Amino acid sequence: MDKNKLVQELVDHMKDYDYYQYQDCYENDEEGFEDISRVLSNNCNGVFEFLNADIDNILRFEDTRDDYIREHLKKTFDLAVKVNQYMNYIKENDLTI
Repeated sequence: MDKNKLVQELVDHMKDYDYYQYQDCYENDEEGFEDISRVLSNNCNGVFEFLNADIDNILRFEDTRDDYIREHLKKTFDLAVKVNQYMNYIKENDLTI
């Protein structure tokens, strides 16, 4: 399982769906990549919190009949699944995150 690929997907997701917050948090993509990589290395809870909050906000406040909103929801859920699979891979192989 490629951690760097997963981190890049998370960076891209943040930029695509929460661009202004991403810009507020990071001066450039390298800084974003390093921070998300660090968070992912510290047991993934921060990543799950971000993705779960995104899913929760979509379901509560958005019109899921809209194609763009449904695509955002699907991509967010798929990323959460990938993070879960990454965590399980680490545990099953006794690897350090």
